[in-house]
Amino acid sequence: MPIAYCLLPIAYCLLPIAYCLLPIAYCLLPIAYCLLPIAYCLLPIAYCLLPIAYCLLPIAYCLLPIAYCLLPAPCSLLPAP
Repeated sequence: MPIAYCLLPIAYCLLPIAYCLLPIAYCLLPIAYCLLPIAYCLLPIAYCLLPIAYCLLPIAYCLLPIAYCLLPAPCSLLPAP
């Protein structure tokens, strides 16, 4: 298994995760400000869940090459003749 080939999807995977942390950090500001007016707080939280849900897509897409990299070669998954 080429380890360098395996590290490329992982490094490519960190980019969407780092990009994903920006909306989450931006989301914490309305939540902290939310402790004062609770009714006014529900709108920023609902708006905050959208980037988080959008963030889970690249993370899930990122786990596929990592899981595929950790698996044995596809030939070893086939039953022996």
